[in-house]
Amino acid sequence: MPPLTTGGRAEVSVSDPGELRSLRKHLRRIPGVVDVDEIAGPPARAALLIVTADRGTLTRAVRTLPAYIRSRRSRACVTVRAADWTITLHADGGGKEAPGRLRLKRLRG
Repeated sequence: MPPLTTGGRAEVSVSDPGELRSLRKHLRRIPGVVDVDEIAGPPARAALLIVTADRGTLTRAVRTLPAYIRSRRSRACVTVRAADWTITLHADGGGKEAPGRLRLKRLRG
């Protein structure tokens, strides 16, 4: 993978490879998201490279992730890694009827 810049690029990974298609669809709906591509790697690795028009759009995309992972029926973990920060979000599942708890595990930067 090419090095991440401080602009609107980040690697977004999800704990369940089965959620990759759903996460990609979610991110592509955000205005200002230029591209969302799967990062090649081992089958167990589920990661996307998100490219946005600017860093503000990347921030807005990251802010949508808590609602996304809360809507998942099973436990979910999403990690976003940019050039100068990393954030990992965990939710314990529950789906739309009973949104799960959300925990911020790590913030660097």
